[in-house]
Parts: sequence; structure tokens; C-alpha cells
Amino acid sequence: MHPDCQNDPAVRVGARIAGLFEFDYRPGEEISARLMAISCDPAKIDLLINSHFHFDHVGGNGLVPNATMLVQRSEWEAAMERDIAVPHGFNRRDFDLGHKRLLI
Repeated sequence: MHPDCQNDPAVRVGARIAGLFEFDYRPGEEISARLMAISCDPAKIDLLINSHFHFDHVGGNGLVPNATMLVQRSEWEAAMERDIAVPHGFNRRDFDLGHKRLLI
């Protein structure tokens, strides 16, 4: 998840979605901190695989800045289609961050 979800999830994911989940997410648990804890520099990760684009799967993408993002073409296209993306919980702030993409 995005680190903003540690303090006020509703600001990041919206009140409706924040009300549906319990956020047990503390500083030091973000993907960059977890990688650094095992001596792995997040900036040196080559490949970031996203199964899908819900907030709890892609919120940390920005913390792995230099990776190529691998994702299904159909997932990317659905997330880019405004009529579909918003009701299905896709938020471009979490995954459309300028990573190189490999669509499969």
C-alpha cells in the first residue's frame, strides 16, 4: 500500500474504500523499508510484477522507481478506461507513475 495509508487511508483511497477495510499498516512496513531490511536497494529492482491494480497491490509501486512494470494488457487497458477504472477501485496515482511497461 501507499505510505499515506499508514496515517489517514481515507485521504489516499477515499472514504468509501477506507470504510470497507481495516488498515493495520505501520511505518517501516512499506515495500522500500522491507527491501532495505534485507539489504536490497529498491532503486535497483529491475522488474515489478502487478497481478492487478487495486490499491493494496500497487500502492508501493512508486517506492520501486526504476523497475519495469509487468502487467496484463487487459488490466492496463481497464485501468486506463475512466468509466471502468473508478468504480473498480483503480487509482492511477498508484500505478501510472512513468515506469517502463511490459504488457503481456
